[in-house]
Amino acid sequence: MKKEVYRKSFHILFGIFFLLIIYFLGTEISLQIISAIFIIGLIVALLHRRGIKIPLFEKIIFFVEREHEKHFPGKAALMFFLAAIILLHFFRGEPQLVLAGLSVQIFADSAAALVGKAIGQHKIFSRDHYTKTIEGTLACFVVASIILLFFVPFEIALVVAIVATIIEFAPINDNLVIPLAVAGALKLLL
Repeated sequence: MKKEVYRKSFHILFGIFFLLIIYFLGTEISLQIISAIFIIGLIVALLHRRGIKIPLFEKIIFFVEREHEKHFPGKAALMFFLAAIILLHFFRGEPQLVLAGLSVQIFADSAAALVGKAIGQHKIFSRDHYTKTIEGTLACFVVASIILLFFVPFEIALVVAIVATIIEFAPINDNLVIPLAVAGALKLLL
């Protein structure tokens, strides 16, 4: 549990940093910065897979990667960056959609993982490295709803929070899919 708290704390701080970049620098500059970071991260991950270790990144990998993710370090972050790049490209004039999609991923996904691990007593299913609990799923829904209320009216927030929760529940790479689905659903509903 302690490692998951470190991991999700890093995830949240890292996410807030990029939300601030997008908020203060706008979509065009943010797209360039995040694209550059994505390329650097991809190169570092590929070097790591070939056995070439970069000391600073090795420390980060040790602290924030789950055991089953160490074969492709940074995959979750790379998927988050890819989602940000796609959103920044397709929603250039609508930074609120970008910020909403990424915010739900950052905070609701973290809440689901932490609550599920800390107090999750009612497993819905467990497969491979994915364990989903009712408590974690409810935490995802509540946090997604609260985050979305900063962007949209209550009814829309609830509908989109349900979409995000269903995606978080599924055993897929939610770092990529949740931000895209949230922004897409908001675009359709607004």
